[in-house]
Amino acid sequence: MRTQLIEMLPRLRRFAGVLANSAEERERLLSTACDAMLENAHRYQSGVQFDRWAFSEIHAMWLKGLAERDEPIVPGPAEERLFLPQAGEIDGDREFAEFLRSLPAQQRVVLLLVYGEGLSYEDAAKLLATPLETIARRAARGLIAFSAHLEGPAAGTTHQADVQQLYPEQKRVPA
Repeated sequence: MRTQLIEMLPRLRRFAGVLANSAEERERLLSTACDAMLENAHRYQSGVQFDRWAFSEIHAMWLKGLAERDEPIVPGPAEERLFLPQAGEIDGDREFAEFLRSLPAQQRVVLLLVYGEGLSYEDAAKLLATPLETIARRAARGLIAFSAHLEGPAAGTTHQADVQQLYPEQKRVPA
């Protein structure tokens, strides 16, 4: 298991970074989750894809950390350095990284799992222990926001209307 964790470390680090809002929080989460996975290796069930299990363990550790906080998390963009392209990555990734850091963590994690890791919506829903419809809504909102981002500032005014058309059951909020 230690070898599998080491091989997956860059992916796990990216996943923890998508959940966290700071590099310090990312490293704490990753360290705590990896220690817990090694200590509780008996919980891993053969037949389950290791990466899915590891991602779900990190997500569970993140949720546990949120529940233990005394103060609420202040919403806002994550630290820029969490999303900047690393050496060897495409320069165009910088624009996408800048966009990603502005999204709420729940949308970031769905976009990473579905479009970055190639999971299906169903697999992402299982991994995050979240209803499939919620995963679809988060992905749709993230993609609508990305589309608006690509179209420029004027497109931002249509974002709320697009979401309302897709999800009319949602409470309407003035744009």
